[in-house]
Amino acid sequence: MPESPFLLNRKRSRSHVNKPEGDEMAALPTSTAEVIASVNTRRKILATAVSGIIQESGFLNVEKAALGTLVEMMQSLISQIGRESKGYSELAYRTEPIIADIIMALVDLGITMEGLQAYKMRPNRVVITPPAHQVDLKQHNVLQVGDKKSHPSHIPDHLPPFPDTHTYCFSHTYKQPVTEYEAIREKAATQKRDIERALTKFAAKTRETQICSSRGQGIYA
Repeated sequence: MPESPFLLNRKRSRSHVNKPEGDEMAALPTSTAEVIASVNTRRKILATAVSGIIQESGFLNVEKAALGTLVEMMQSLISQIGRESKGYSELAYRTEPIIADIIMALVDLGITMEGLQAYKMRPNRVVITPPAHQVDLKQHNVLQVGDKKSHPSHIPDHLPPFPDTHTYCFSHTYKQPVTEYEAIREKAATQKRDIERALTKFAAKTRETQICSSRGQGIYA
């Protein structure tokens, strides 16, 4: 059975492991519950992968402390590959690593591509089933106004979603005009009647008062 490439040149790999700086340790998420949940999920998946490698090597059981140590080593190796790949991508003025950056990171850590190909084609490999998606059954009572828009094609999915539509979209505060013929005619007649009444009252208040006196026989002067 080909030997795992992750176990080659362990001394050289350890020399490339960098300890996190103070700035990296300070940039932690605010929610402790989210951190614990995400870390536990990653550790479970890594523990399953390490258990498969141990089973392929011929072991039937493993101590919990030994399994935890191997999981820490695997996590450190994967993190170091990610940091090395990110460094090569930033050196080439890129924001995301490509396959060439990952290959250079593997070479720096002493892992050969030929060893990876041989390890991939091993006959007695243990296939790990993907983890099932956990459905959150808790009802979140969050007030939401309107519908949130999805990201366009040019916006990456890792960016935060759009806020509620009413927070940034413009909307009119007046009603739409009436377009029905009967309603328009009725409104025009009402406006005409109101104007006539207003003009009559205005004329009565502004014109001089004419006093009419009776001279008999129905004649007024």
